[in-house]
Amino acid sequence: MKKFSQAPESGKPRAGMGPAEEVLALDQELIRLLTKRSALLRKLRGGKLLASTPTASALEKRLRQGWESAAGGLSRNPRFIRELFDLLQELNLQAPAGECALAPFNLAPAKLPVEMDLPGPTLETSAQLWLALASSAGRNILLEGASRADGLQDSIRAFTWCGTRTEWRAGAEPWQETLEANGPASGLDMGQGAVLVGDDALTLYLLVFLGLGKPGRGRFVGGPRLKATDLTPLAHFIPKLGARLAWVVPGSKGLPATLECSGLLPEKLNVPGDLPQEALSALLLAALAWPAPCLLDLQDLTPETRRQALAPMRQIFDALGGGAPQERGTGLAYPGIASLPDLPARVTLEMDQRLCAFWLCLPLFTGGSVRLRGPWPQTPIAAEIRDLLGRLPLSLQEGGDYVSCTTAPAQGWPERLELEHLDPDLHPLFWALNARLAHKNKGAAIIRGLPEGMDSSLAEEFLAQSGFSLEQDKSDWRVCRLDIEAFKERAAKKHGWSSPSPGWALALSLAAFLRSNLKLHNPDCVRAVWPNYWQIYNQLPGQSPQTAASTSPAPIQPRPPARRRIIADAPR
Repeated sequence: MKKFSQAPESGKPRAGMGPAEEVLALDQELIRLLTKRSALLRKLRGGKLLASTPTASALEKRLRQGWESAAGGLSRNPRFIRELFDLLQELNLQAPAGECALAPFNLAPAKLPVEMDLPGPTLETSAQLWLALASSAGRNILLEGASRADGLQDSIRAFTWCGTRTEWRAGAEPWQETLEANGPASGLDMGQGAVLVGDDALTLYLLVFLGLGKPGRGRFVGGPRLKATDLTPLAHFIPKLGARLAWVVPGSKGLPATLECSGLLPEKLNVPGDLPQEALSALLLAALAWPAPCLLDLQDLTPETRRQALAPMRQIFDALGGGAPQERGTGLAYPGIASLPDLPARVTLEMDQRLCAFWLCLPLFTGGSVRLRGPWPQTPIAAEIRDLLGRLPLSLQEGGDYVSCTTAPAQGWPERLELEHLDPDLHPLFWALNARLAHKNKGAAIIRGLPEGMDSSLAEEFLAQSGFSLEQDKSDWRVCRLDIEAFKERAAKKHGWSSPSPGWALALSLAAFLRSNLKLHNPDCVRAVWPNYWQIYNQLPGQSPQTAASTSPAPIQPRPPARRRIIADAPR
């Protein structure tokens, strides 16, 4: 039988090749051309991945017109042609050195008992909401524990463009920073040019809803995710708020888009249930800064949707006290910005309990203990973590300003780890823990029922990269340890595994204690939500945070966009 698993080294079709080999060769040639196009595009943008200057906008328009003119006859679906162009514009491919592709990230932690005591990762969403409230109300605030996660960095850049002044300060202890935000006294100004919101949907929705309080016009540009996002639900909703959203690119449903506001807000507003989660949280925050009182009726939201939308607002509402919106029937009555009390001068951000859950399970793989410091609220997700860890030989202790976990051998291992319901963000942790159980059993871990909504195909892919297999026998599932040869055959060793989300990458970092030298292709997906994670991980079982902080490179501080300077009577 003819083999066609590999293309020729040149990447170009040759005479006598079969159809399969020719397709593989063309794929390699396409990758080479796309890499070259990506490098040329970065050069045209002045080394930037994204840009919102007039020159960059004109370049984008010219390239788009040329693409649609050349590719318009390839498909009867013009939207597909536009989306394909957007994907090409946002490709960030790095030219390989010689014939070597980008080296995968090798997970090889020290397999020793840990003794960790450090600040826990904080809620990025909470920091973004506090930043937006201070910016819109013209107040000053210090956010302790804020991290340079990608979403917050996008918010900082966008609000800085609109007049907010921000500054990073060293925190009270290593691995911790404080963000100072000073809102403009005259209010946010979105009309001085296109506002770059990056790829963060919450930043976009916050600026849209905050801009509704006064007449004006603004334009928003963003990254590939927001270009591909369907903003139709938002466009259908905001006319009820006296505004209009118009797309710049004909036929597009995402960014870039223009917002036109009349400043005339209704006294009562029914919130539709089809708005995305980020839009609901942004609306609940923005109504605090609207000039007049307003009643937001939430009767069209399901109980779960309402709970998720209100969860990020809980700390803010508690801090506002009597100035927070009051429940009235099925809605919330907002008093208007004139009744907004003084914001606290300093806010200690709550820990991100979903991220903390992975770190709290670390003693199960290494022994020892982990203590994370920061506000630990009693929330539904905290109860789920308590239930999950309570089934394992771990001792969990929760306090108002800390959470800790240590091994508890006397508690014993369960025969099976089964749950009817588990937050989707904790699904990767569920499979990492079952892999640990199979490793302990030196054979297999049996699961008689998966939590609702579990993606078994993704779990099978993750387990294969971790040195395990997932097998189904009628209604039962078995997590089995692979032998060395089977693991080498299934694992993506050359380029590493591309994790679909930060949670799966965190789960793989735990599985690396069970199987040495696992490979991860995209470690940046974790840095996007927990910037210091890999620095801490690589220094296990416990280099002091002081030493680690002193040896890590200083992150780049965000700066306001440069303004044009026009010099009259300059020498020629």
